[in-house]
Amino acid sequence: MPQYSALVVTSDPATADHLRTALDALGLTSEVAGSISQAVVRLSLAIQPRLLVADSQLSDGDVLDFMARHTSGPSVAPVIVLARPDAQHLTEQAILRGAIAALALPFDAVTLQRVVARALVRRERRDLPAGPRPARSSPFLGESRAVEALTKDIERAAQTDLSVLIQGETGTGKGVLARWIHDLSPRAREPYIDVNCAALSKELFESEICGFEKGAFTGANSTKIGLLEAAHGGTMFLDEFGDLAPDVQPRMLKLIEDKRCRRLGSVREQQCDVRFVAASNHDLDMLVRERRFRADLFFRMNSLTVVCPPLRDRGEDVLVLAASFLASVSRQLHRPGLEFSREAIDALIAHSWPGNVRELLHVVERAALMSEGDAIGREHLRLSAAHTSQGGLAEHKESTTLEALQVRHIQMVLDAEAWNVERSARLLGLARSTLYQKIKQHRLSDRLRDTGR
Repeated sequence: MPQYSALVVTSDPATADHLRTALDALGLTSEVAGSISQAVVRLSLAIQPRLLVADSQLSDGDVLDFMARHTSGPSVAPVIVLARPDAQHLTEQAILRGAIAALALPFDAVTLQRVVARALVRRERRDLPAGPRPARSSPFLGESRAVEALTKDIERAAQTDLSVLIQGETGTGKGVLARWIHDLSPRAREPYIDVNCAALSKELFESEICGFEKGAFTGANSTKIGLLEAAHGGTMFLDEFGDLAPDVQPRMLKLIEDKRCRRLGSVREQQCDVRFVAASNHDLDMLVRERRFRADLFFRMNSLTVVCPPLRDRGEDVLVLAASFLASVSRQLHRPGLEFSREAIDALIAHSWPGNVRELLHVVERAALMSEGDAIGREHLRLSAAHTSQGGLAEHKESTTLEALQVRHIQMVLDAEAWNVERSARLLGLARSTLYQKIKQHRLSDRLRDTGR
């Protein structure tokens, strides 16, 4: 049987024809299998192809079924999953189970070329003899379970070209997460462009995102490329995504879907290869229900979701971060002996940190400036009693354990959300199943039954 470079597994003839034509243009000979069964037969008879492109939905199963039957081993070809908008969960699970990349449908030739190139490069690297790999340290200091889970989510998300939505409270580090995704991705050497969506008006969108030609309007004395072109090959970070003005939202939807733009004063569209990462501290589900945010834009951006945990859910990471901030400010002030007193440490742990990591940084900086000696006391922190658990750890020993504080916070969020477990889990940065386990573990389930949820 003749050797081919890629095996396309799809039950959609139009998708198969489009892919074969596009792969042929890249110099890759391909064969098509219309079902999982046909693919398994072909793989058993032929020399292993360099690449597998599998549709998320197939006539006799889905991409997960195909991957389960696809023989594992070092010589197995990497899998690119075709990501359909109505099969987001299948794409996510395929990535988690080892798919090397995802290609959103419909696709263009430029995007396909980049995804295929990356997949083949990754296979070549995988086939190299084992050796030491450079460490990729997390920008999120701490060893809490929340940070450990976050790290795993980010490492998985970074290896795809799917759009990512980062949700979390103000000050939790969503911008840091977005940059981390870019730095971990194959696009790390390409541009990273930060866009403040809250500041985008309809006019600014055209001139800033798309750019303009010389003479396009009064004052356009030279040609300016737009931010989309500037991000070509790299990542565009859409900060404050939930604050997009209503008249800008349809333009942003088209931009994310088509990845093309026309400069003001030009008749030619610019096609760009850009990966989108967005962040918002708003509950976008609620904004969609209230018709303040377009549902199609939300779902288009929401291919993968990452929740940035609030500082109050990161346990003793508070102390790790506080020590790191203090070391930095100590160097700036030339006061190497600065340290926290026992009372200050208790106060740091007891505080609920409504402003999250940003608040902690400002508190440490202010305390270092206010202290006269080497010891930073509770009084130098100036923490509000309104956000301290029962007046602080030192005053209520029965509530001093970290577990007690976590349970109290879970109770508080559940009460605030009227015991809506799905919404509470999202705010807590937990899987819904994990929150149910905690409710049962801490005997909160009677309250849950009483509410009828």
